[in-house]
Amino acid sequence: MSGDLLLQTVGLAAVGMATVFVLLAVLIAAVVVMTRIIAPRRQPSRPEQASDDADLQAEMAAAVTAAIRHHRARMAAGAGLGP
Repeated sequence: MSGDLLLQTVGLAAVGMATVFVLLAVLIAAVVVMTRIIAPRRQPSRPEQASDDADLQAEMAAAVTAAIRHHRARMAAGAGLGP
């Protein structure tokens, strides 16, 4: 009787582990397929892109510098956090 119960337990554990394995494999396959469908296609980089990046970084640095100056001017004038 205990041998039957042990055999059923091992069988149920094997079925459970196989089910989890199959579901994880399906999930991984679905993620890979969705990534290939949804992911943007990468364009080969162009030589002028480097200068575009440098221009963008310069513009961003100028904007950040202007924002910091504006903030410091408001704090020096006593504007505080209010509008």
